[in-house]
Amino acid sequence: MKEFFDLLIDGKPVLIPDQDMVMDYTDLDSPETGRDDAGFMHRIILRRNVRKFQLSYSALTREEYRYLESLFGGKPEFTVTYRDHHGEESTFRAYRSGHSITVRNARTGLYKNYKLTLIEC
Repeated sequence: MKEFFDLLIDGKPVLIPDQDMVMDYTDLDSPETGRDDAGFMHRIILRRNVRKFQLSYSALTREEYRYLESLFGGKPEFTVTYRDHHGEESTFRAYRSGHSITVRNARTGLYKNYKLTLIEC
């Protein structure tokens, strides 16, 4: 099995992704945000720096895939704990926005291109 790194979901470690974890921080705008008739932008920001983490695995065994899926266990929300870019531990509530996988060989249990996205609630 792959090694774990210091990203936790409900206190359980996540396997180290094959590629660097992408950490996006975006603002959440109100539906009223937009340009007026003169072309001026009017932003109504509801929240700043909403965290969005993307993890990617090029190949997983059946055991590794099942482990990663077990972290979510059908829960709509969960706690994510990680070290930010300053090295400080941080925790937030999140949901899994989406995930995808390619089944390379179901008989032998080889899975490829597993990707998932965690978004702050």
